[in-house]
Amino acid sequence: MKTRVRKNINKLNLHTPKHIKNFINKSIFVIVFTLFILLLKRININPTNSLLGKINQGIGYEFHLVKDTKGYFEKFRNLLDNSSQALQVFNPIRTEKYPSPIEGVIKRNYIKGENTGVDIQSTKDEEPKAITDGIVKSVDFTENQGYFVTVKKKDMEIIYGYLSKPFVAVDEEIETDTSIGVLGTNQNQEKYLRLEIKLDGNYVNPTDYIEFK
Repeated sequence: MKTRVRKNINKLNLHTPKHIKNFINKSIFVIVFTLFILLLKRININPTNSLLGKINQGIGYEFHLVKDTKGYFEKFRNLLDNSSQALQVFNPIRTEKYPSPIEGVIKRNYIKGENTGVDIQSTKDEEPKAITDGIVKSVDFTENQGYFVTVKKKDMEIIYGYLSKPFVAVDEEIETDTSIGVLGTNQNQEKYLRLEIKLDGNYVNPTDYIEFK
C-alpha cells in the first residue's frame, strides 16, 4: 500500500516547484481570460458581441486548468490583432477632430477637477465660429467675464465664453462656422476665448476633440 501511494505522488510531480509554477501561471491566464469574456458579455453591444462571436468560433469556451493554454493564447492574440475595428468602441477619443473656433494660442490648459476648459488667446480672429451645428441652449452674462454661449448637439455641449457681445439667441438653430459673438478685451488689451466641452453633462478636455494649430 505504501509503495502504491508513493508511486501516485511521484506521478503527480507535486513536489516539483516548476510544475507548481506552471500550473499557477496557466490557472491565472485562464481566470483572466474568462473574466475578459464575461466583461464583453456584460457590455452587450454590437462591436463586443461581434468580437465574442469571433472568439467563440476560434477557440470555444471549454477550459481546463491543467490543460496547456499556449495554443489558446496565440489564437486569442491573433484575434485581437485582427479585430481593431470592433475594439474602437473602447476608444473615447475622436479620430477626427473639430476645427478650432479661432486662430490662437492656448494660454491656460484643461486640468481635470481644477480647470474645466481652455483659454485661447486670439492672434487674429475677433469673432469665434461654431465648431459644429446645434441649438443654442443658453446665453449667460457674468460681470467680470462677459457672455457665455452654450451650444448643444446631441450629448455634447460647447461653451464659448469671454464674449463682449453675442450674435445668437436661446433656442436658435445654428450651423457650423456661424459667428458666435465678439471677443471681449481684458485689462492688458488682449482678446481671449474661453472654451469648454461637456459630454453627457461631464467636462472633458477640449484638446481631445478640437484641432488647435
